[in-house]
Amino acid sequence: MENKTKFYTDYQSLKDSIETITKNTDGYNYTYADLIAVKDSTDKAITNNGFIKIQTVKEGQGTYSREYITHLKNDKQYTQFQEKTKMESQAYVLNTKLIHKETGEVIECNIPLYSDDLDPRAIGSAITYMRRYSLYVILDLKTEDDDGAAASKKVKSGGFNKAKTPLPTEFGAAKQFLIDCDNPKMYYGEAKNWEDWMQKAELIAIIYPK
Repeated sequence: MENKTKFYTDYQSLKDSIETITKNTDGYNYTYADLIAVKDSTDKAITNNGFIKIQTVKEGQGTYSREYITHLKNDKQYTQFQEKTKMESQAYVLNTKLIHKETGEVIECNIPLYSDDLDPRAIGSAITYMRRYSLYVILDLKTEDDDGAAASKKVKSGGFNKAKTPLPTEFGAAKQFLIDCDNPKMYYGEAKNWEDWMQKAELIAIIYPK
């Protein structure tokens, strides 16, 4: 019982020591705290209160079904012919653990990982997103306001100046548009649905450079 009391005391101390996280990144029509901001606000507090944080990807239960489009190649060029392929893939989860060093007690959080695109950047983005939100859950983090709620309020109140400018439909113009754009990440959805897969890869490389 004494160990449990120490664990709960340290966990409450950990939560109390983390201040409200300031949102520092604009994208997807709202402002949010990126992973670096969340880590900067929590890593030191976790260590100072006697905990270790571990985040890993592990297999979940079942599979995900995705339907994607491939472009077939003939002898001369890549054609516009599209073939829809259905792919079954293993389900994965983002597993986050807070381990109390003194007692060995563990708080654990599993959040499903899902990406609607097979592009590695999309998968990486899903992992980053869930790393943030698993910390929100497991540490009961306070932010300035909820991402979705903030976006909803802005839409209802006319808080956005204008709807975002559409991504040009001509490849050259789209490429230059993303290069000049202050926040190209907000156009990932349009880029990943680009018809020509080679051009799509170039556009996504601008949005998420290596």
